[in-house]
Amino acid sequence: MERTKRKSKRKIIALGLCMMMLFSTGLLAHAQTTDFTLTVNSSGYQQDNLSKRTLKAGGTDYENKCYVRATNFVGTGTVYVQSIKLTDTSIHSESEIALGSASSVNVRKDKAYNKYAPSGEYYYLQGRFGASASGNTLNVVGRYTP
Repeated sequence: MERTKRKSKRKIIALGLCMMMLFSTGLLAHAQTTDFTLTVNSSGYQQDNLSKRTLKAGGTDYENKCYVRATNFVGTGTVYVQSIKLTDTSIHSESEIALGSASSVNVRKDKAYNKYAPSGEYYYLQGRFGASASGNTLNVVGRYTP
C-alpha cells in the first residue's frame, strides 16, 4: 500500500514537472522573421515602403542587430532599408542596408542598431528608392529579422 502511494506521488510530481516545462517554453521570446514586399519609387508618393511589424528576439537569441535577405527584385537598381523600433523611432539600425538588384539576391545582410534595441518589442523595415537603371519604381521581396 505504501509503495503504490509513493508511485502515485512520483507520477504526480513527474506530470507536474512536465507541465511546467511545457508551459515555460511558451514564455521564451523567439526571433520572428517575416516576409516583406517593398515598392519604392523616385517620387516618394504612392509607394509601399514599410514591412509588417515584427517582434525582436530575446533570451539567448538576442543580438543588437537586424538581418535582411532579398529574395527577388523587379527592376534594376538599389533599395535602401533600415530597421526601426515601432514605438521609438530614435532606435534604428546604424545606417541603411543597400539591397542591389543583382548583388543582393539571397545574400543575408546585417546591421547593428545605433543604440540598445530591446528585445520583446516590435520593429519594422522601411525602404527608400536609391537609384534605378530601369525606371522610376523598384520592387524587392525578402525576409526580415529585427
